[in-house]
Amino acid sequence: MRVFLDCPDTFCDFDYYRTEITFVNWVRDRQFAQVHILVTTQRTGGGQEFTLAFIGLERFGGTVDTLRRLSHTTDTQDDIRRGLAQTMRLGLVRFAAKTPVAGKLAISYSAPVSAAAQVRDPWNYWVFSAGLSGNLNGEKSLKFQYWSGRLSAERLTDAWKITFSANQSYNQGDFSTPVFDSSGTQIGEQKVRNINRGNNANALIVRSLGAHWSFGVRGLASSSTFLNQKLAARIAPAIEYDVIPYSQSTRRLLTFRYEVGPTAYRGFTRAYRCACSAVLA
Repeated sequence: MRVFLDCPDTFCDFDYYRTEITFVNWVRDRQFAQVHILVTTQRTGGGQEFTLAFIGLERFGGTVDTLRRLSHTTDTQDDIRRGLAQTMRLGLVRFAAKTPVAGKLAISYSAPVSAAAQVRDPWNYWVFSAGLSGNLNGEKSLKFQYWSGRLSAERLTDAWKITFSANQSYNQGDFSTPVFDSSGTQIGEQKVRNINRGNNANALIVRSLGAHWSFGVRGLASSSTFLNQKLAARIAPAIEYDVIPYSQSTRRLLTFRYEVGPTAYRGFTRAYRCACSAVLA
């Protein structure tokens, strides 16, 4: 049985799997394979979730299986690859059972000393991230600096999609322009400083209504000196359609979301005003 492994080099050791799983013939070109193993990954609060799709080709065409493996932040690279190798063996057995090699396979079971504890994600599927970036450059008559920071929290499950994020930015430019008198003679320089500040926070809460449809609400608040907005706030209910079911989101994702709701603005020199708009994303 010829098998092609489609897995990023960042976490896959092809030579290791080739030497550990010897009841198949590994090939390096998908067009010669009878089984295509596609490995994808997404972060969880306590590690990574690996999704292994076993796609049958040629005589196994139409047969597709999906298995998942959860790693923890305390796992070493060897722990991860041994776990993935075990998951690959389990997924390949279904195909190998229909080949002459089936008679040479043995199935064993290691009984636990006590009832196995249910595997739980201590972060309850929450993923947190933070980022900071900056840029400095300049010359004699021009100096520029830019700083930004970001915090986010995300929780994705079959039933819920919850995301929160906050961003802050600071943009400063210093310019020097010559000053001339009425005769055209330069008599000095004028220094100009331009500062723009921006802040925004977003929240999205979506509840699944099935394999494709979801309903939720989005809220945002922002301020920007560049846009002369001391505060802009929006809250809008939304309906979302996932063309591809969430169960396949680690491999592919295509989502349409429609939301409609009011947005209130307050400028640094103006009173509040309100507008209603719809968004298709």
